[in-house]
Amino acid sequence: MQSILILDKFGRVRLSLDNGKLIHGFSTKMSADLPSIISKFSSNSDLSPNVQLVDGFQLLDFSSLNANEQVIQAIREQLDKIDSEVLLIVKQ
Repeated sequence: MQSILILDKFGRVRLSLDNGKLIHGFSTKMSADLPSIISKFSSNSDLSPNVQLVDGFQLLDFSSLNANEQVIQAIREQLDKIDSEVLLIVKQ
């Protein structure tokens, strides 16, 4: 785990985490690997970790979703719209 700081193009802080994990990959591979990634970082089998997705243009926050299946479905919907490299940020 590592400290993570994301700034926008104007230098404003968009995300600051003290204990997070960065997962980098292509959107199609990330979509396929998503269930194993989410389950790896889930503290409870039903409760998902806080997850953010960076696609180069936007930072999407999925931390309000609690169930693993909800998180996986919502992230996959976004990944299906993207055909590039993305960054997944996970905080337990």
